Amino acid sequence: MLEAESHETYLAAPLGKYFVGPCYLHITQENACATFVWGTPAVEAVPLFTKIVNVELTADLPPHVAFVDFSRLVALTGPVFEEGTRYLAGAQDPSRERILKRAMVFGKGLSGTLAAGIYPSVGNDLPYQGFTDSRAAAAWLGITDELVARWTTLRDEVMQRSDILREIRAKFQAQGAPASAEVIARSFGMSARTMQRKLKEAGSSFQVELDRYRLAFAMDHLCTATKVATIARDLGFKTSNHFSAWFKKQTGESPAQHRANKKTL
Repeated sequence: MLEAESHETYLAAPLGKYFVGPCYLHITQENACATFVWGTPAVEAVPLFTKIVNVELTADLPPHVAFVDFSRLVALTGPVFEEGTRYLAGAQDPSRERILKRAMVFGKGLSGTLAAGIYPSVGNDLPYQGFTDSRAAAAWLGITDELVARWTTLRDEVMQRSDILREIRAKFQAQGAPASAEVIARSFGMSARTMQRKLKEAGSSFQVELDRYRLAFAMDHLCTATKVATIARDLGFKTSNHFSAWFKKQTGESPAQHRANKKTL
């Protein structure tokens, strides 16, 4: 299997490749696809994640079984659960044509309970079964333990790579978004170039992580009476107009529209 260089290349030709995103891994093979999700997925990651897993429903991919592993999930927030079930509800009809069976492996505790309820909550009529053991899931799908073991080994390697994502997000929380790539990299004891390479290996970039932090910060503060100019300044934007244009590009609405919509809920 080859790692896709970007989500665009993966969406264009996924067969025989895998894609790594923040907290997830998706693998596309001819007769079986695999999805691994771990950690605490952010709601901002859901739109791209749904595009990635949607490759299983394209006409270029033959009918196949789907292996889904949530066993390393730490927490599943309400917004992520809602976005995930909304996607599954809309994908049911094409799923019947492409997915022969779907098995999910989930862990223990609250996160496992929530994960186990994702597919049943949308009334999915595909052949589906939940498991706590990956070998049992493989047997039910009709795939080999060896194949799942290779997938799991890849998942573990990817998870080790994603340590840089957790670290840089913690740095943003501690130092604030205006910190530059050079400042953040220096706090890790590495060059900005090395940090960018590690982020790329983890399926992200400094700009993606910066935008992720800024968007979460902006949304939180737009729910308060904080002035837009203050939010813009705190996030390192030169002007309110610059911040407003960036925010609209990220969300499709201006800060004022977002604030007004929140007040009507």
